[in-house]
Amino acid sequence: MKQHLTYRLLSVIPAVLCGAVLAFVRIPHPASIAVAIAAAAVCAALAVLAFCVRKQFGSELAGGSTAVTFASSIVGLLLLACFAVSVYSLYFAPPAERIAVTNTTVVLLADLFSLLAAVYFLLSALIPSLLANQGARLLWAMTPVLYCAFRILSDFIATGTMPLANGGGYHILGMIFAMLFLLCEAKLIAKKGKPFAYLACGQIAIVLNAAYNVPLLADFKGATTAELLHGVMFLAFALYIAVRLFTLPYAQPQTEEAIEQA
Repeated sequence: MKQHLTYRLLSVIPAVLCGAVLAFVRIPHPASIAVAIAAAAVCAALAVLAFCVRKQFGSELAGGSTAVTFASSIVGLLLLACFAVSVYSLYFAPPAERIAVTNTTVVLLADLFSLLAAVYFLLSALIPSLLANQGARLLWAMTPVLYCAFRILSDFIATGTMPLANGGGYHILGMIFAMLFLLCEAKLIAKKGKPFAYLACGQIAIVLNAAYNVPLLADFKGATTAELLHGVMFLAFALYIAVRLFTLPYAQPQTEEAIEQA
């Protein structure tokens, strides 16, 4: 049991600690090249760690624990809040306060999948029996992946010719690895996933989202309500990822018959 707990801690704690350190270093030095290089080195080291511990975990998701239910509920509620704020800012705010967007179609798709992803997380937390069918669950599990994809595209277009300025690299890459983690989760639901990809993408997503969003929330004066809300939401994604990694089931020992067949 102690060995199993050690591997569970290794799957989460290094990423959380590294993300916290990078975040607090970036608060006074948001554009530091040295910090960016350190972040790249940390992500590479976490990928190596994920490779080393991959055989200790199974290729399936754990049942709904209290921690997973809580994290899923938080993410679902924040996705709903992001949907509501975005729709209000685009269509119902006073004309002088409405947000002008470069590509309306991409924003609408991001909002649509934000709503659908919110329903998925809330159903997973509150009424998991509605997702008992594997096909239906897999279909719903793709909604947060598509939300992240259109959110990445929307933010990339909105930043114009300088998408990596002002910490944008952490932002875009953090969303990309969150999307990849969610895609790996969908593959685990489909019984086709691998623990290494799930662990590596999850740990890197935790680091990059913490490194970007904590400084954003700490120095919130120049950010809009929508940007701050999205920052909180991707920190909630980081919490969800950490909980999922910590509750990932251990690999089942092979029986002698299975070993002989292999």
